[in-house]
Amino acid sequence: MSLASNPLTFAIIILAALLLLLLGAYFISSRRAPRTSRAAAPGAEPASTGRLKAPGGEEEIASPAAETIEALAQERLRKHADLAGVRLDFGTGRGGDLEIWVNSERFTSIDAIPDERIRSAIQEAVEAFNQGASGGGDQ
Repeated sequence: MSLASNPLTFAIIILAALLLLLLGAYFISSRRAPRTSRAAAPGAEPASTGRLKAPGGEEEIASPAAETIEALAQERLRKHADLAGVRLDFGTGRGGDLEIWVNSERFTSIDAIPDERIRSAIQEAVEAFNQGASGGGDQ
């Protein structure tokens, strides 16, 4: 007895094969990239908690609003000759909280940043962003 002589058996085998193929594709596509941490930087988050990285780069992943504020703050830092080389990077932590990286140090709030000029640059950037988001303000 061949498969061609029993169309129902043939259809069941084909459907089972398609189902296995679809399940395999689903499991492969649902895998996420492994979380990695910053390379043993002083003050960096422990490797066990991990961080999401942008594909192929060092930039932390953050919301579009946080990225805009980061760029505005970086512009303000360039006004100070001794802070022009400071690497400022906003990222999103595991719990969805904002993290601010100043060079290789991680801060979970603006108030925790020791340099007043960096704190001011970030606060001014937030204010400028909020004014732009609300129609520019009256100033």
